[in-house]
Amino acid sequence: MRGIAEGDVVDAIFRRGRICHGPKLAIDQSRFPTAEDEYTPGQRRIIDARLDESGEDFKRAILWARSNSVR
Repeated sequence: MRGIAEGDVVDAIFRRGRICHGPKLAIDQSRFPTAEDEYTPGQRRIIDARLDESGEDFKRAILWARSNSVR
């Protein structure tokens, strides 16, 4: 369920005569370390290749589902 709970950080914007609330990023993610220096270049290439392959598999599954649902 969506909504605002105690402790949530929100951003309020006045738009078209209404006050709109939305989530506000409370954590500066640029300060967190990345895993870039934890892998050798060879390991990174393997990981990237597997991610590319999984992305292609995902796209094929979506296209297959769309083509089978259209009658």
